[in-house]
Amino acid sequence: MAWRLYLGTGALMIGAYYLLPAGAGAVLNVVVGASAVAAIVVGLRWHRTRWRRAWWLIAGAQALFVVGEFLPASVVSTLGAQLLFPLLFTAGVAGSALVLHRWP
Repeated sequence: MAWRLYLGTGALMIGAYYLLPAGAGAVLNVVVGASAVAAIVVGLRWHRTRWRRAWWLIAGAQALFVVGEFLPASVVSTLGAQLLFPLLFTAGVAGSALVLHRWP
């Protein structure tokens, strides 16, 4: 099962995060976040669920989170963090609501 391999790898990455210095931990955080986006997209292609819209919104919210983690704080403050957070929050809430209510 692919999900077990992903789960096991994720557990190892959590352990590695606490053993790495701060800079390497930040890189690992971005890599793990990006892998979550990839896992959602692969899962969508593989399982072809009826609730694709919801999962695309969740993948989008996770991708926005990864972008926010990737960008240095100075760039985020220059571009305006006030814009990034509402997009992330809205996409995440909308995707979660669709999954919970199972709307097609």
